[in-house]
Amino acid sequence: QTLSVIDTTGLNVLRTLPLSGTPSALAYSAVAEAVYVAAGREGRVLAFNARSGEAGVQAHLGSPVDGLYATPDGRTLLALATDNRQLFVLDAADLSIRHRIALPGAPFQIAFTGEYAHIRMYDTERVTLLPLSAINAASAPVLGGYTAGTGAPRRESVAVMAPTLAATPDGMAAVVVNPADGQLHYLS
Repeated sequence: QTLSVIDTTGLNVLRTLPLSGTPSALAYSAVAEAVYVAAGREGRVLAFNARSGEAGVQAHLGSPVDGLYATPDGRTLLALATDNRQLFVLDAADLSIRHRIALPGAPFQIAFTGEYAHIRMYDTERVTLLPLSAINAASAPVLGGYTAGTGAPRRESVAVMAPTLAATPDGMAAVVVNPADGQLHYLS
């Protein structure tokens, strides 16, 4: 239940900060100069100044948070609530909730390409697409998606594996592995 600030040049712990919850995910935004910690079971996201380690704002999401991702521009956070099949879209500056989106499955991973957040689910072979251009709109974003395989990558099959979803180096396509059928899928 702590967050340690580490000097990467000497690999020395500069300070250790207490958390009022068990951390389940971290994200970083260079734009906000902040590190975000999800206190998973408690359903909270906490912001810390990346330079000083000083605690900042926090959000209470009301659902356990299993994954936390900063968008490529660093202005938005995406929080995954796997058990509740939800995605929270948060403003990185004040952690206000922009959108609470119901998903068609239990999310466990996100990868970003130029225009989309690709959201991988445990219990479906479909990958949900969230248009990055729509996350700041007042109305809820319209989700798309595509099929990546013939079976769902069950939670027990991916728990100890490398990520099953990644953007290509140019950020214009995604590569998806489906452990259920042993297939590799490419979406451009």
